[in-house]
Amino acid sequence: MKIIGIDASRANRALKTGVERYCFEIIGEILRQRPEDWHVRLYLDQPVRKDVAVFVDAHADTRHLRWPPRVLWTQTRLAWETFRRRPDLLFVPGHVLPALHSRPAATVVHDVAFVAHPEGYTPHGRFYLMVTTWLAARTADRIIVPSAAVKDDLLRTFPAKGLAERIRIVPHGVSVPAPLADGECAMVRAKLGLRQPYALMLGRVEAKKNVARAVQALALVRKEHPDLQLALIGRPGAGYDRMRPSFAGQPWAMELGPLPDRETFALLQGASLLLFPSLAEGFGLPILEAFSYGVPVVTSKGSATEEVAGGLAHLVDPSSSESIADGIRRALTETDPAVAEQRRAHAAAFTWSAAAQKTIAVLKELL
Repeated sequence: MKIIGIDASRANRALKTGVERYCFEIIGEILRQRPEDWHVRLYLDQPVRKDVAVFVDAHADTRHLRWPPRVLWTQTRLAWETFRRRPDLLFVPGHVLPALHSRPAATVVHDVAFVAHPEGYTPHGRFYLMVTTWLAARTADRIIVPSAAVKDDLLRTFPAKGLAERIRIVPHGVSVPAPLADGECAMVRAKLGLRQPYALMLGRVEAKKNVARAVQALALVRKEHPDLQLALIGRPGAGYDRMRPSFAGQPWAMELGPLPDRETFALLQGASLLLFPSLAEGFGLPILEAFSYGVPVVTSKGSATEEVAGGLAHLVDPSSSESIADGIRRALTETDPAVAEQRRAHAAAFTWSAAAQKTIAVLKELL
């Protein structure tokens, strides 16, 4: 029986957006599809949550690796565990590889936005990512990336011997509930004080999401559509304090904070458009979540978001509020109902089952 050690610390978070959501979904599917000769060991930095505990069965277990300082858990406690009780393979899907780790090892690099957009990170956070990504490019036996755009960025910014041969592209999946009843969606909007029509921004409220420029664009569009509102769903991220004045004084811009999944998807289903003009993304999962409901998307061209959208989004220059405003106008005046069905079909092609199957194939290369 082969021991597959997985850092599940990010999957074990109460609030799951972006990377945390990816980790939860991909680990769950790996456990459902794992080969018969695999025993999966989930490493945790906190006591196991109920939604993660359901993954555990006779061929899986969890290890709560206590570390009272709470900082540098990966580089200290996790690293020590991989040498003390060496797994046959270490997989880190959501954070970084320890500088010293057992071999073989695979990791996921979700993006390298911290290189081109340092304003979206704390100086310490950016330095840590620079160092650990540099190390991963040199020591990881396999690196999984979610898009060709990330592969290109990684090869350009962290060149290393044999890196191209060690990278594998595995797109994320998407999982949303079936369309909710109109009455339930209306109840959620009423509870939150939101009325239609509205544009939705989904994800951390942070500098790299380009919130300030998106608000400027909405202000331009509101000259023609004065009833259009903006709803921001997500917890504050890097650069939040600098951005907040851009929307805090606007009565039509509502910061809703993080919401339960069901409420989030209820608002997404009723949105006139998803506004996602991010400055940098490794994939862009909200695009596919919106497409699952046929909702128009305004997103950035020339990056992973354009790659993921597959020609079905309204592409804009994220550095220009005028360009973003033009994309919003196009989304608001769509007339072809067939496009919504094309979006649903496109999103349906991205499944966590397929992502896990490809991930398992990558991990098998190291066993």
